[in-house]
Amino acid sequence: MKNFYEELNIAFDANEQTILNALQRLAQSGQYSLEEIQTIKETLLNPEKRAEYNLTLTQNKSKNFYEILNISPNASENIILNAIRRKAESGELLLEQIQEIKETLLDTEKREKYNQTIVVENPPIISQKIQKSQPLFSKSFIFIVAVVLLSSTIWYANYYYKNIYPYRMKSGEKYFFY
Repeated sequence: MKNFYEELNIAFDANEQTILNALQRLAQSGQYSLEEIQTIKETLLNPEKRAEYNLTLTQNKSKNFYEILNISPNASENIILNAIRRKAESGELLLEQIQEIKETLLDTEKREKYNQTIVVENPPIISQKIQKSQPLFSKSFIFIVAVVLLSSTIWYANYYYKNIYPYRMKSGEKYFFY
């Protein structure tokens, strides 16, 4: 099902004037036929049809587990479990949704039925969806800290063996620890 809101580049709760302006821009672009524009206009300007369209759009959008998890339809169980874990940790999924997704995608029979009913128009490209986490410290910062620690250790060892060690040895101490 096409998402008219994305095609018109308008908000889900856009008013009538905004819809008409967006339809006019769409007609001027020449990308759609007059029949398609008329269908969009009838759907979005009629309150009953719009409510029904919004309901089916949200149901279809929320029921596509592959898009929710950002995985391909032929993903293995490990990939599915990892994706569920990521979404659950980020708080994007409710407990009921997690249970429904697990029951559907991890049971082979239910998954086959689900794959037959769901229409995957554009499977997501996983490499674009997963973002690398940023390191806590940059490499240059870690290098600077390592140099400072190393130089302070060398300075202390030099100071200790020149100033403290000879006096402790003269006093006859057996152990060199404080």
